[in-house]
Amino acid sequence: MNEPKISVLIPVYNVENYLRECLDSIIAQTFKEFEVICVDDGSDDKSFEILQEYKAKDERFNVVRQEHKGVGAARNLALGLAKSKYVQFLDSDDFIEPNMFEKMYNTAVKYDTDMVVCTAIKRTPEGNFIERGDIHPVNTKLAIYNKPFSWKDCPETIFSMFAPESWQVLYKKELLDKNNLRFPDLSSCNGAALGYIARLCASKIVILDKAFINYRVLRPDSITSSGFNYINGLKQYVELKNYLLKHNLYSDLKIAYKRNFRDWLKLKCIQRQMFGKQFDEFVKAFEQLVDDYEDYKDIIYHKEIAYKHICSLIQDKKIVFWGASLFLDDFVQRYQLNDDNILGIIDKAPERWGQYVGKYRIYAPEDLVNLNPDVVVISIVHYVEERTAEIKEYIEKNLTKFIRVESI
Repeated sequence: MNEPKISVLIPVYNVENYLRECLDSIIAQTFKEFEVICVDDGSDDKSFEILQEYKAKDERFNVVRQEHKGVGAARNLALGLAKSKYVQFLDSDDFIEPNMFEKMYNTAVKYDTDMVVCTAIKRTPEGNFIERGDIHPVNTKLAIYNKPFSWKDCPETIFSMFAPESWQVLYKKELLDKNNLRFPDLSSCNGAALGYIARLCASKIVILDKAFINYRVLRPDSITSSGFNYINGLKQYVELKNYLLKHNLYSDLKIAYKRNFRDWLKLKCIQRQMFGKQFDEFVKAFEQLVDDYEDYKDIIYHKEIAYKHICSLIQDKKIVFWGASLFLDDFVQRYQLNDDNILGIIDKAPERWGQYVGKYRIYAPEDLVNLNPDVVVISIVHYVEERTAEIKEYIEKNLTKFIRVESI
């Protein structure tokens, strides 16, 4: 085999249902000068046997096995074995478009870049298409496409331009080795700091507006689905900030860092909604790890702020919550809401009607007129603006009384 130009690095753990599609998509590449290093991370299904099968058929495949240490350790092992100038990390439950390596490699050579970034197509576990969003994994509103740049060209947006996912980047291996960039031993979020720091070390980055990765989401047995560790993600931001301070970059990149950190906190704390013990542990860790945590109090303590807002709303007004959400359930229990001015909860799901959240009954939307509140408080965190407009429209069509609509 000729000296490979790309080393494809794949951690593998219990993905027998998806692994063949991943490996077949690599073999089908129009670009052939690559090696594939698969590290089986102690799988107890048939993943290792499948890897051995492909190794026997194609000399470009190298398969090693380790006891279960996690995806970070598997990626580091693969990286240490890589022989090529460029390395491409892939996840073993994803599959790629046939021209990915060709386009990524040619771009890297043309511009002599340290990083070539692509975007992705989201897929269900069954492989069905999910609509492409504006933000993940490339922010279409901020990205600089098809020409080289460095962080110095966009110091306020460099962290928000594309996600820190390792699988969407073709790296020059020298960039990772020279800067000692390796994955930490974490169960999740283990590439975020590396992904952010690498773009600061890179002299040239090129983003392609091409979706080469078919990225599976919502997989029930994935790390993310089985229990995303938010504290690990927090540690990655702390590591990034420490790097910025150590290398005297924080003053130049403070805006970019804080913007991206706030966006991450909003996503994890509010939109994805941590509850109960998980939320309390996260807040405790946040106060211990983040030295300027007061700058983010409006996000971290959003439930406390919401509670004070509700108390100020009630006074002598009658209110109804709209949305029997997990957030509301946690909210009612956390603050032991027991105010008779709270009349109940409206929810569109028929199976919830007649049930209770704390002392408050769940009603159908058509019961709103009988409840006769002064204020409707939206208790669904997701899509607040859309739901506010929807609820206002419902009230205007069905009620003659003017009712204020607020958001929790």
